[in-house]
Amino acid sequence: MRLVVSFLSVLLLALPLSAATFQSVLKFNANLESRFTEEDRAKIKEWSDPERVKADRRKAVLELTLAKTPAYFADRAKAKPFMDALNEGCRLSVVWGAPR
Repeated sequence: MRLVVSFLSVLLLALPLSAATFQSVLKFNANLESRFTEEDRAKIKEWSDPERVKADRRKAVLELTLAKTPAYFADRAKAKPFMDALNEGCRLSVVWGAPR
């Protein structure tokens, strides 16, 4: 879990220093979405439903994170250790603003 927090901290600190532009963020997002499998897309759609998010925001944040994580890895299998470390006890709420 420390690794997750450390990675996110570095990412959040480095982002303002990068040459990220609106166009580069759109390109990054399009590339990421192109890597989603049909199963990923179905899970993202399921957990993005406003009623489902309203019913359990913490669970929705976790499930959305789990559904999107493999697309960040060139080898999707390498995402498994990271995903295994995520659970409802994680502090995803700190990053994504879900109620604690």
